[in-house]
Amino acid sequence: MDVWGRSLQRLQRLVVFLHLLLLFGCPVGSLAGSLASDATYTACLAAPSTCTTLALTGNSLSGTIPTEMGELTNLGEVALQSNSLTGPIPTEMGKLTLATTLALQSNSLTGPIPTEMGKLTLATTLALQSNSLTSTIPTEMGKLSMVTEFSCQSNGVMTGTIPTELGGLTELQILRLNNMDLSGSIPTELGRLTDLTFVTLFQAKLSGVIPTELGRATKLTSIRINGQAPGFTGPIPTELGRLNVLKNLQIQHNALTGTIPTELAAVDSLTRMEACSNEGLCGEVPAGLTLAAQSCSWGATASTKLGTTCPVACCNVLRKNAISCCWASSLSKTWEELAEEGMCKGDDNPAC
Repeated sequence: MDVWGRSLQRLQRLVVFLHLLLLFGCPVGSLAGSLASDATYTACLAAPSTCTTLALTGNSLSGTIPTEMGELTNLGEVALQSNSLTGPIPTEMGKLTLATTLALQSNSLTGPIPTEMGKLTLATTLALQSNSLTSTIPTEMGKLSMVTEFSCQSNGVMTGTIPTELGGLTELQILRLNNMDLSGSIPTELGRLTDLTFVTLFQAKLSGVIPTELGRATKLTSIRINGQAPGFTGPIPTELGRLNVLKNLQIQHNALTGTIPTELAAVDSLTRMEACSNEGLCGEVPAGLTLAAQSCSWGATASTKLGTTCPVACCNVLRKNAISCCWASSLSKTWEELAEEGMCKGDDNPAC
């Protein structure tokens, strides 16, 4: 083969290599420098109509995400996770309306989630976790009706509430919003998500009661809502006993009260339940149910009153058979004794 033939052969190999590089990205960990100057990215910019995948996972790429990326409107997959990218998510990302995967996790991105991302109506995976994003979860996220995974956890300075609009994510299977500075309650609308299998809301400063509506999400296999002050209050919903494929229930470190529902003992798939550090929990652990102690400092019932008799319901003695009752939760006395002491004689009594 003459020199021209060999040169042509090398050129053909280079073209094939660059084509594969454009389609599948570079080997993990082999790239450094700014994303804007990366060869794969600039090749996409040079031929936007043929660029359907931008996969640059697990490298050392730095700098910001260029606003020009919004011109790559044929992109179906954007995988930029596990790099060292900084700065905000460009609003221009909302132009990538054919994208089904947007993976930006494990970078150092800042600023809010652009409301324009609510235009990515074909997205099935939206992974934004482990960054330094701020502001709130946009209500526009509720428009992503095809999304099956929404992961936004470990953005510790994100505030606000969980939008009720997330109840519109009818295909959602995985919801991760833990380790954030959220407030407010769990929206009852999450009970509409009948395909939901995995929800993590721990260490998120949420409060209120655990919605009974979660019992409608019958495909749930894992619920992690172990708290951070102020934590969840009220009883453990008996409706959770309808979750017949539930394997993992972590509700420790809250302010839950009452007994553990016997209905949970009937969930044969439940192999791990943690409930410690709920000082208001009392009564016996239902037969057939074993509490785990992995995150409890001294046993599965630490900082609870499980294993002890619950406080007696103190019924209003002026209406002995009335529904109106109160809990003398700090007193180990019968209602008759409390009545004799004049502690439960009216609905406005502080003891009630």
